[in-house]
Amino acid sequence: MFQQFQSKEIFVNDIKIHVEFKSNQSSKNILFIHGLSNSSLVWHPLVSELNPDANYYMIDLPGCGKSAAGLYDYDKAFYTSIIESVCENLDLQNVILVGHSMASQIAAHVALNQKIEIKKLILLSPAGFEQFHHHEREMFDSIANGFAGFGMDIFKGGHSYLSQVLHQSFYNMTDKSKEVLDNVLMQFRNVDSQSYQHMLTQSIKYMCENPLLDESSKIPALLVFGKNDELIPNRMLHPFLTLKHIAEDSTKTFENHQLEMLDQCGHFLHVEKYKEVANFIRLFLFS
Repeated sequence: MFQQFQSKEIFVNDIKIHVEFKSNQSSKNILFIHGLSNSSLVWHPLVSELNPDANYYMIDLPGCGKSAAGLYDYDKAFYTSIIESVCENLDLQNVILVGHSMASQIAAHVALNQKIEIKKLILLSPAGFEQFHHHEREMFDSIANGFAGFGMDIFKGGHSYLSQVLHQSFYNMTDKSKEVLDNVLMQFRNVDSQSYQHMLTQSIKYMCENPLLDESSKIPALLVFGKNDELIPNRMLHPFLTLKHIAEDSTKTFENHQLEMLDQCGHFLHVEKYKEVANFIRLFLFS
């Protein structure tokens, strides 16, 4: 059974943000940011496993979970500003950012922006290290806009598009993993389809247009990949690109890095292999 967490609502940039947290009266502050079409619930297994000598904060990004949805920009400036404002609102100093997938890209951009001090980065199945050319980005736009143009209900029934994508993100779907995903999917049942579609298309555009390959940072970074990730790289567009190549490229952005690869693990490694990921984090932060 995973831990129970306190929760509260804060307003940043006039947007309601849902925060779940566990305060241990520590000087260490760790902020967890979920990936695309997820919520703070995905962090419960991992955070339940971590040491009680840090304060843990998990947020729902705009358009997800219990945070406000709307026709926001969802671009680099928007996401960076949201995380910076959350840290300022919660008065978090020397923050350690933990991101999954798209949120790893967001966390890295926050660190590179240098508006707030980021002590360390933990990037799980990180996006941002696969180059998408202009014609590939246009194809993504066409596919995403096609859902909206044909009025496709991506939440219809138990076999929704979102459900399929989330389930394909696992190498081995355990009962605990299924419980977490079912809870996340429940939060999207009553979402406004127009707001969700806008968030989805703009967020994909953000990921494709803002790679981290040409960036450079001295902030210590832990990078963790699942060896059986079916989403990285994009096999339809880059059939000859390997995960190993992307993982090696990711280390070039961070001068001070630690790279870990998990066997028999898919994209949602913080749910599927949360105990192993917790051990990597303990060693990276507390050893």
